[in-house]
Amino acid sequence: MARKFSAAGIGQAYRTGMANASGAYTQGVMNVQESPGLLASQQRDKYLAGVNSAVDRWQANVAAVSLSSWQSSCQQKASRLTQGGASASGKYESFFVKNQGSIQSLQDQISQAKKSGANGEELSALWQRGMKAISGKGQ
Repeated sequence: MARKFSAAGIGQAYRTGMANASGAYTQGVMNVQESPGLLASQQRDKYLAGVNSAVDRWQANVAAVSLSSWQSSCQQKASRLTQGGASASGKYESFFVKNQGSIQSLQDQISQAKKSGANGEELSALWQRGMKAISGKGQ
């Protein structure tokens, strides 16, 4: 005989399981003995082969999205901006507090470059290089 179930019971079991999952998850993470990133990086050729074999499918899929469909999808996701901004605001503000002097110096450099006749593209490039250097992510 088939076992009867209820959606509420399944939902409760799921919530209970997820509420208690962090310990097992953490233990699983601590049981890993090799860096997953290092192991993944050793699969470079396999990754590239996979990307290359998917290019035609990717092209067909992205070309199939109409402008109105894309716009509708973006509008439906707009609330995520508010949620994401709220959750990241502390980190964002901390970055600017920590780097206030460097950012002010960069702004001063940009103002000077603008007075010297730099165009918008040059000013944008200066800002991008400067922010990458300040954040430690670039040249």
